[in-house]
Amino acid sequence: PNIMTEYILLFRKPGQRRLWEGRSRKERASHRIALDSVTKKEVANNIWHVAPVPPKQIAHPCPFPEEIPYRLIRWFSWKNDLVLDPFCGSGTTLKVAANLGRRWVGYELVSKYAVLAAERVRERLALRKQLVVAYDKVSYGRGIAAKSGKRARFRRKGKAGRKRAVSQPDLPLFAHEGS
Repeated sequence: PNIMTEYILLFRKPGQRRLWEGRSRKERASHRIALDSVTKKEVANNIWHVAPVPPKQIAHPCPFPEEIPYRLIRWFSWKNDLVLDPFCGSGTTLKVAANLGRRWVGYELVSKYAVLAAERVRERLALRKQLVVAYDKVSYGRGIAAKSGKRARFRRKGKAGRKRAVSQPDLPLFAHEGS
């Protein structure tokens, strides 16, 4: 398996959040995200399971999956906001920003990647099929007595286990807004 990890840190200034301040009712409604089962299990989780970009699909040594900037830009910016990518590489973040109606600025020191990013920013987002992992609750048996005679924190696993490992294969996690 290909195990890769990207850390995403979210910061905000202290005090009241002003996300909706100055936004029309129509704008606020268009920005809402439905909390369906996919969003709850996969997207609104501390760990996202995003498939890596297949090898040799993009002429860059470490291409970035479009799902990651899509989620972040969609959640933390409005149309016509400015998205900055100081290390744009193949231009994935810029491409997503352009497709979501955001203005963008990107910097890249390697000229061949800057040219690649300029080409990719004009491309449309493609639907990406994703497997969504489903977790079932595991029932536990009675408590196990500790040596001191009190109930231990640990519990013996009951007979019921996971019923399924994967559900809803080929479920698109995002699509171009015009689709």
